[in-house]
Order: sequence, then structure tokens, then C-alpha cells
Amino acid sequence: MRIGSVLAGVVTSAVLVALGGCTDGDGGPVTAAPSPEESPPPADPAAVDPVVVDLVTHCGIEVITFEGRTWRAVEAAPEPQRLPDAAGVVTYTGTTAGELVLVDDDELRFTVRDPLSAADGQFFDFRPVPEGAPPSPVCA
Repeated sequence: MRIGSVLAGVVTSAVLVALGGCTDGDGGPVTAAPSPEESPPPADPAAVDPVVVDLVTHCGIEVITFEGRTWRAVEAAPEPQRLPDAAGVVTYTGTTAGELVLVDDDELRFTVRDPLSAADGQFFDFRPVPEGAPPSPVCA
């Protein structure tokens, strides 16, 4: 099956959320719906159509759930700083706009695509968290 089908299914059936320790209200992690089983995408992120997301980053960039798996940032980072708009106003939503690409079975990449973010153009790589690993602490 083509990777475009995988990504289209993800966009229409799942909301990507950065966990950073966030929960769904019942104590479980907030997760995205799993997508159908597919073959791995090409290794070159430029060869894959990105999934446009608003990543919840109010607790920083550390852990996300994507396609039914939990992923941990190779290098955790604080929430990117917001920049003022043309009127000098800084808006805050707790999210950072960007694109997500599943590079291969063991690498996920989030690239910031937000001109009002100090991290615009910067990318963050994630690796899968082994099953049974302890959950991330809840952020405040």
C-alpha cells in the first residue's frame, strides 16, 4: 500500500497529541487512533507527504503518540517561544504548528512550520518507546 494512503488515513482518523505526560482524564495517556497496517515508508523524509499537525507542546516536546505507538524525543526540548505578530501581540494556544513524517519504523520527525514560533523550520526526531516502559510523569 502507498504511504500517501497511510498518511491520509492518519489525517482523517486521528488527532496527533504531544503527551508530555498529559492524560485523557481517566489517567490514561492521550492517544491518536491507530491507522491500518501498512508497509514502512521510504527512508527519505523528503519523499513522504507530511502530516500537518498542531502538536500540543505546553509541557515541552518530549513524548507523542502516533499510529498507536508512543514515541520519545531523541532530545527533549522546552516549548518553543512564541513571537509577536505584526501588531506586536503574542498569542498562546499551547500548540505548535508543524509537519510530521514517519521516516521509517523506528524514526518519526516533527518539523515546526509556524512563522510565529522561534523554532520555525527546526525539527525534532522521535524513537519508539519500548512496550511496557513506565509512563511519562504528568505535567502541570
